[in-house]
Amino acid sequence: MGVYLFNREVLDKILWEDHLNSESSHDFGKDIIPRLVTSHARVFACPYTGYWMDVGTAQSYWQAHMDMLSPAPKLDLYNRGWIVHTRTEERPPARLPASANVYASMVCDGCYVGADSRVESSVLSPGVVVRPGAVVRESIIFTDCVIESGAVIERAIIDKRSHVGKNARIGAGVADPDIKLAIVGKACIVPAGYLIEPEAQIGTDVIESDYEGPVVRARQYVQTKRPPNEV
Repeated sequence: MGVYLFNREVLDKILWEDHLNSESSHDFGKDIIPRLVTSHARVFACPYTGYWMDVGTAQSYWQAHMDMLSPAPKLDLYNRGWIVHTRTEERPPARLPASANVYASMVCDGCYVGADSRVESSVLSPGVVVRPGAVVRESIIFTDCVIESGAVIERAIIDKRSHVGKNARIGAGVADPDIKLAIVGKACIVPAGYLIEPEAQIGTDVIESDYEGPVVRARQYVQTKRPPNEV
C-alpha cells in the first residue's frame, strides 16, 4: 500500500501493458513500480517518517485502531493543521450515563453506552448502541451496530448494522499476547447466548437460521444460506 503520483499518459500506458501481461499479478508494488524502475522511467521515492500502517489485513486494520488508542498515538487525529477528511453524518452527541464505564476508547456521534456497561480500548463508530451491562473490549464496532445487555465482545471486528443478542459472546483473550480476532460481517444477527470463538468469521447478512448451532468454532466460517433476492 502506498501513495503514488503519476503522469496520466505514463500510467495509462503501463496499466494497459500490465493488463495484457498474463504473468503479472497486477499489483502496484509487485509489478507496476518495479517495471517502471527497470525500464528506466523517471521514478522518485519520497521518504516518509510519520505513522504508517498497511491495513490490507483484518489484523493490521485492528492494530491501526489500537495504535490510535494508545496514550501518545503517532497519528494525531486532533491536529487541526493536518485534518483527516472523511464522510461524516449529522448525529446527536454520544450519550454516556453516569454509571457507564468507558476507558481508553473513541466514541463517535450518535452512540449510546448504557448504564453499568463497559467499553475498554475500543472504537465505537457512529450510532452504536451498547445496552446496559454489555462489555466491549479491544474491539472495533462499526456504524449502527447494537450490542444487547449481557453480551461480551473481546478482540472483535463487527461490521455495520449488525445485532448482537443478549448474553452472546464474541471473541476472547484480551490478556493473550497472541492476538486472534473474531469477525462479524455486515448486517448480521448473532443470536442471544451464542458463542463466536476467536478466529471464527461470520459472513454478511447472516441470520439465526444460517447457524448450525449456538457455537461457532475457531477458523469456522458461517455464511447466509438465503439466495440474493431474499437478503
